[in-house]
Amino acid sequence: MAFHAGASFGVVLLVAQLLGGPAQAQRNAQEQSPPGNWSAFSKPAAAQPNKTGPANKEQRKDAPPVTANPAIPNDYKLVMLIKTTIIAVNQANMTGNYTVLRDLGTPDFQRGNNPTRLADAFASLRQRNLDLAPILFLTPKLAGPPSLQENGSLRLTGLIPSAPEQVHFDFAFLQVDGQWMLDGISLAMVQPRTPSQSPAAQAAQPARKR
Repeated sequence: MAFHAGASFGVVLLVAQLLGGPAQAQRNAQEQSPPGNWSAFSKPAAAQPNKTGPANKEQRKDAPPVTANPAIPNDYKLVMLIKTTIIAVNQANMTGNYTVLRDLGTPDFQRGNNPTRLADAFASLRQRNLDLAPILFLTPKLAGPPSLQENGSLRLTGLIPSAPEQVHFDFAFLQVDGQWMLDGISLAMVQPRTPSQSPAAQAAQPARKR
């Protein structure tokens, strides 16, 4: 898999390719990617995207405290959250060991996803033998400004502009004991639209004479 590199640490807001917000972005990825999405959430029943984010759950009494009203991280931290999560998936796929990916998650995520379940969730992506490491040199593009959901989770949805396929992501993070931890993850490999396939380009084409 080849990538176009551009060393930049800022987060770019994506306007044209992922219109419609996080849920629409994930639906676009599902529709355009033949293998489908590879997903894991703190609760299996929460796998469908909704207005409150990929994961929506109650706090267990024995769980570490979730930070109330956390501040949204700066651009550098947002980039690191996105890239380290994708690299963790990549390393898990390369080694077949999903323990580290699981350990990046919240307590609920860990309870809902043992290493075997994560291996099953990412099986088809692993079988493609894609090396996602070059995303370290690319700038993530978000579908909209990062936002906090009703349950306090940080929702990050967008893409890595790699080639020939883009890495589309939809992540949820919760701040537990002052640290942002993975609470929901969905990845998809999507063929980017060419300019001739975009709605704007189609609308600009002159009408054909009969």
